[in-house]
Amino acid sequence: MIEFNKILSTGLWGNICAFINANFEKIRIELMRLTHSSIYKYCKGYFSTESRLLAKYPNPEIGWYAFVGSPWPGKVYECNSAGTWVNTGVAPTVGDDIFIQLLKRYIDGTTIYWDDTDRVIKARGGGAAEDTFTIEVGINTANIGQCAISATGDVVSQFLSGNGATYTVTAKKGGTVTVDITAEIGYQIQTVNVDQVSQGAISEYTFENLDADHTMYVRMEVAVEENPTDFLVRSDLPDVHYSSTHVALNAIKADYPDGLTRDVTLTCVRKAKERRLATDTDKAMNERIFLAVLKNWNKGSMFTLTIDGDDKLIYDCASLGGIRFQNVDNIIFRNTAFVNFANFVDGGTPEEVAAVMLIGDDDSYARNLAIWNCSFDGISTRNGTTCSTYTISTKYTENVYVQGTEFTNNAGLTFNMTNSRLASFVRNKISGKFQSGIVGHPGIFNITNGYQLILEDNDIDGTTFRESLMYLTGIDNIYLRRNNIYNGARIVELSANSHIKNLMLESNLLVNMLVSPIFQWIQEYISSTCDIVDFKFRNNTLWMGNSQHYQFITRFNQTDVRNADICNNIVVDSSATADSGLVNLFNFKTLGSLSMGYNLFKISVKDANKGQTYGVIVEVANPDAKGDSLTVSGANSRLLSYLRAKGYDKDTVLVLKSHTLLDREAGGSTYAITPEYDNNYPAGNDCLADIDFQYRMRSSVANSRGCYNLHGTDIDGTQEIPGYAGMNFSEESPFSSSAQYAAMADSVLALRHNTLNRSWLVRWIVEGTQHQSFALGRHALFHAEPALDNNGEYQKEELYTIKVD
Repeated sequence: MIEFNKILSTGLWGNICAFINANFEKIRIELMRLTHSSIYKYCKGYFSTESRLLAKYPNPEIGWYAFVGSPWPGKVYECNSAGTWVNTGVAPTVGDDIFIQLLKRYIDGTTIYWDDTDRVIKARGGGAAEDTFTIEVGINTANIGQCAISATGDVVSQFLSGNGATYTVTAKKGGTVTVDITAEIGYQIQTVNVDQVSQGAISEYTFENLDADHTMYVRMEVAVEENPTDFLVRSDLPDVHYSSTHVALNAIKADYPDGLTRDVTLTCVRKAKERRLATDTDKAMNERIFLAVLKNWNKGSMFTLTIDGDDKLIYDCASLGGIRFQNVDNIIFRNTAFVNFANFVDGGTPEEVAAVMLIGDDDSYARNLAIWNCSFDGISTRNGTTCSTYTISTKYTENVYVQGTEFTNNAGLTFNMTNSRLASFVRNKISGKFQSGIVGHPGIFNITNGYQLILEDNDIDGTTFRESLMYLTGIDNIYLRRNNIYNGARIVELSANSHIKNLMLESNLLVNMLVSPIFQWIQEYISSTCDIVDFKFRNNTLWMGNSQHYQFITRFNQTDVRNADICNNIVVDSSATADSGLVNLFNFKTLGSLSMGYNLFKISVKDANKGQTYGVIVEVANPDAKGDSLTVSGANSRLLSYLRAKGYDKDTVLVLKSHTLLDREAGGSTYAITPEYDNNYPAGNDCLADIDFQYRMRSSVANSRGCYNLHGTDIDGTQEIPGYAGMNFSEESPFSSSAQYAAMADSVLALRHNTLNRSWLVRWIVEGTQHQSFALGRHALFHAEPALDNNGEYQKEELYTIKVD
């Protein structure tokens, strides 16, 4: 609405004339405003091609118009009564400067831009969209000015945005363009994404046969200096710096020749890559295959030596070994990266090496190695192909604790641990890369002769391994909880000279195993050649994706299992048809007792008798081998209906192949049970896992079958939960912090702290009147010793106090 000056009939002509002129000026300005206001509402801007207009405004409204075509200003496009764009064939008349300024608001600077010299809008590349495509390279805002971008090949035009954050390359359709990234002095490439997929720290990327637009995104970081000076500092001597880990460790040992009397941390204080040098004169000849070696020190100490990379330190092992500890106790690695280890690019394999080695003696085990939030990449930095043989190698050790660490590009055995009394792995991400000829039986774990092995909350990718992921020999107690294990052949291969006391798999997600095994007779998730006392298989979800041959969950056809507890599991054979895959779920040679219930099996089962409704669920191959074995006989002995009738099973259900049991079968992304099945088939709470796959606490009322508990509640990992539980392995008796406990001298005691904080490295201090012991990790071992007289003879039982730091 225009507010006019009031014209009075009695006014002076000079004043009235001024008012009239002012009113005419207001009318002229309003007409101009009305003329150009349509730009805000109806004009959709300028597009170099029709396809770009349609991509941005596929559903125009009546009254809309745009300018399309190269060169500027193109032709006028209007929306017709049918709601589609129409080329009028009319070239627009370029208006006055107001029009240009308004229209420039629609220019994005990528496909079109304003050329201030020629005073026109131009399309990048100058050609039609059918002839060119764009590559838009974005630079992380914090890294502007830290790198330069250039492009070569079939490039039509190159343009850097005014703020330096976007570099746009226009190239010919079907052409080839290489984009180069050059770091400025003091910086290096951290990562490059191409079309939102990480390509790592690459310095160039080539697009071939261009048939679409592409994007790149660059992140930079402060450059890592190779073998710098004075990059390590000690916590006990903060003014002393070191330029070599080997020299620093020797200095610490010299200052504490009888072992540490305080905790000491060796910290990296700036971005550094320490590389093993063949000419290192500070080492003996047989030690030059390692970056650093430390021997015969800190045994029985109550204090720790920590090597803290502070996310700045990279150990480049130059194809050989990393750091080797021999007869050394209480070592912590934290926030450190190991690369290029144990891959022998130059040929001539030396003695067994790995990125980290801890070696004890058969009469004096090395104790307490913690690897915390580190990374290990075994691929050669020289040829980018050869992968490592071993990553972590230990002999005669107890209390090895690995948490929050990523392991990649190992082609042999990621963990090769001989005589490992206790090892625990928590929240690690582990993958390998198969290469023939590295070791005879490649896999993730090869662990022998221990009291206890714990794997919790790990992500284990077995894609490249075609035999077993885990070779476990002579381990008394094995616990796999809440692990995501996928894409491999067999999960666990068990053996022992005697028997396994406890084998538990609880709340694991097991997906697409038995994929193209190297031997056709590998048909099972778990195999054993030794007897098992207690086997528990609870709250697991199995997505059995292979349909090439018979599949077993357990194949214990050579062993006796005394007690089997199989409950709350979900097993889905994902084969497309009912007959394409056959599953024998649980196979035993002899079975002492069976408690089964609350399982959901959506499988194509092997029929014991073709006329029966249900097929094999539990198979006992030789029920009469032991007089106290589970009595199963007759044609129906292996069927679910028979097991239920005899009281071995409660509420296990065979789900029809046509039914939707899991979230992913309903179009979701998880392997959780669907709400419909969850409501109708709740879990059995008597054998339910305390914590589910997503690390949520069980409900006190209803809970879900499988590894996902839809009724679980989030766990507050910061909450302090005091106390501990324990097991006397020598006497097979439990104990806890709630009461004083008596054990015979020389007993082996296992401790487990009650904390639910997975980011806490628990430190145990066990003190007696004559002896003391130190341990690292939520799970830990220590040995009770008696009080002795001056001659070393038994005097009396010793009273210990257990403290937690």
